[in-house]
Parts: sequence; C-alpha cells; structure tokens
Amino acid sequence: MSEELEPIDGYTSVGSYASDKKHDQYRIGKFLYPTYIDWCKREKTSGLNPKGFAESVVNACKLVGYPAEKKRLDAGNIIQGIGI
Repeated sequence: MSEELEPIDGYTSVGSYASDKKHDQYRIGKFLYPTYIDWCKREKTSGLNPKGFAESVVNACKLVGYPAEKKRLDAGNIIQGIGI
C-alpha cells in the first residue's frame, strides 16, 4: 500500500521567531516555524529550535513517503515540496 506521493510544486519558508509581536503576527500562518511556535504557546508546551524543527518536518514527511527536503536560499531556509 506504499504509494509515492506527489510533491507540491513550490516550497514553504521555515522562517524564524522574533520577539517583535508586530512582525510575529505577519509570520504566523505564512512561515512554518513561527506558526509552530504560536501553536506551542497556545498548547503551553516548549518547542524545538528552528534547526531541529525543520529536520523533524522533513523526517516526518519522509516517514510517510512524502518527497520533501530542506534547502538553503539567500532569503533563508525552505522546505521544498510542502505548503501551508
């Protein structure tokens, strides 16, 4: 039942989390890491650091057979093949 999944034609920026609330609200829902940290705060749990988070997302994708990979662009880290 292992079926190869098709990647999304594009990528999602991992992003970073800053303590500036004005910019955080812009990042939430557009970048993976700030959205994850927002969820952690609402769930009252601690989160992974950005590097560990990105690696966990890619590993989870690979675990279920989804072709995603982390890449570095001039604008920052991305995960190729997924979207939010």
